[in-house]
Amino acid sequence: MFFILRRRVQRYCTAVRVGKNKKYIHGRHKFLCVRNKICLPETVKKLKTTIGSMRASTPTALFQNQVHIDCVHCCRKEKTMEFEMIKPLWRERKGFSLSRASIGDRYIFIHFLTPVTATLRGAEVRISPGGCVIWAKNTPQQFRSDECELVHDWFHAMPDCEELLSEFSLECERVYYPQHSEEITKIFAETETEIETKNIFYERVCNANTERLFAMLARSAAENRAAPSPRKQEFDRARAAIRSECMNDWTVADMARIVNMSESAFYRNYKAIYGITPQSDLAAARIERARILLMRDRLSVSDAAEMCGYHNQYHFIRTFKKFVGTTPGKYRNSSGR
Repeated sequence: MFFILRRRVQRYCTAVRVGKNKKYIHGRHKFLCVRNKICLPETVKKLKTTIGSMRASTPTALFQNQVHIDCVHCCRKEKTMEFEMIKPLWRERKGFSLSRASIGDRYIFIHFLTPVTATLRGAEVRISPGGCVIWAKNTPQQFRSDECELVHDWFHAMPDCEELLSEFSLECERVYYPQHSEEITKIFAETETEIETKNIFYERVCNANTERLFAMLARSAAENRAAPSPRKQEFDRARAAIRSECMNDWTVADMARIVNMSESAFYRNYKAIYGITPQSDLAAARIERARILLMRDRLSVSDAAEMCGYHNQYHFIRTFKKFVGTTPGKYRNSSGR
């Protein structure tokens, strides 16, 4: 998209003028195109030098007092990622281990919903539920799940995401603990759906989801968010067990027994930690699983309902519509286009 604008050389601050309307925005634009001549300004000093070389073809009045460019077309190079594979809520058996001497010419992102032990930069690190790690291309990858079944979201992406990681100041082989990490699974599920369906503007949606994901990690780093407290880890393990076995007939009493608490204390602490009641969280996990079964595995509505713990198909349809905004049947048909 091109804008007619008046650019001020000051930390990429942009005054945008479209017709008679003027708006001021602040953003970093990678490429400048002045009178159809493209330049790549990496620093303000270099940008001033570039502008100086173009003064002969630009109205001199624009260079009084401060350096300006009038009628500049500005285009921002999209930082896109090409996903090789993306899988939300992927499960492996207890005791699963992975050891690769090199992951090849790709980046790997994993969001662990259950605890694992990983080797990062030559040292063993215990990763609590909710932890996220990025592996850079051509690096080794090792982790194992000794305590329980492994549940994780992951994607493989082509190496053109390096610039995007740099923009968000993210480091590879570092554990990030973003707030509200349950949102990550939703981002993965939505991105997988977009890639499968390839609806109009699906690439933009995937790029927006990737930036949102990386922003969550960057914020956790800025807040120095560390591994959760032992009590929080207990609840995280309980929550991971509940969500990974969401098809079971869980009651609050069953959930409370995992952490050896009374129902009332468990209910109160669960809502305080996650901002949602245990029953509502269980329903959200079931619907997230149902979306995957309907879209990826192409199951019927009745089969998906049964595999997600719903014995009444009509209850499943009402709950699905409440969370997703459409019925399971319509969702499945739209995903198959």
